[in-house]
Amino acid sequence: MEIEVLRDIWFALLGALLGALLLGGLVFGACMLASRSKKFADFAVKSILPFWDANQVWLILAGGALFAAFPQAYSAALSNLYTPVMLLLAALVVRVCAIEFYFAHDSSRWRNFWRFAAAVSAFLAMLILGVALGAIFTGGIFGRSGGFFSEFLALFSPCNLIIGGAAAIFSLAQGALFLEIARRREEGADASRAAFVLLANSMAALIIVATFCAAAYPYILPPQIDISNSSSALTLEIMLGVAGVGVPVVLAYTAYSYWLFLRKN
Repeated sequence: MEIEVLRDIWFALLGALLGALLLGGLVFGACMLASRSKKFADFAVKSILPFWDANQVWLILAGGALFAAFPQAYSAALSNLYTPVMLLLAALVVRVCAIEFYFAHDSSRWRNFWRFAAAVSAFLAMLILGVALGAIFTGGIFGRSGGFFSEFLALFSPCNLIIGGAAAIFSLAQGALFLEIARRREEGADASRAAFVLLANSMAALIIVATFCAAAYPYILPPQIDISNSSSALTLEIMLGVAGVGVPVVLAYTAYSYWLFLRKN
């Protein structure tokens, strides 16, 4: 296969993985809503338990795909986004602990601690992810100079914070719709309206991601690294075969999980 075709395929695949990653943010939104009350947190955590780990796989896949297909872009991204990447990992670790440990004890103090930990870490994770994506799309990860605090302030600029806030609000709305569907099905009520709005929001997010990717093409990290100077034909061809097996498996597992959710609720 021609290397130009392989590069275009992988660019599109990375865009699709980014869209799937944002759609998986509904679990983060459900975690944010756990701060409402202990009773609501019990319901929220119970509702996301079958899905949170599968949704987090999309983050791993996106990072792994970037590393495998465009290693130069991966290296530049992690080198220039070291601070948000470390903060994102810390938030993800806290969120995982909050979900896994929440039902370990029935005491109010224990669950109140972990529900707030889940809410704060989920919000920070989506905010930081949005800030990082904003810095990438605007070309803000290059050309920064100065000490740690000046680079930190440049990265968390008002523009990037707006994008991060939009990502957090979107995941919050998706989480609210997801939990509304779960509540209605648990009560035996019709959840079709909430499901339609959830689908419409998801489609709107995918359109926005596709628009940004189309505007950035052929750059992976504007304005310096594009698909022509960060990959090799052999790497792209091998990893396309790996992705051809791995991505359908993850999609099938995720679809099966949600099918069980819809069936049992």
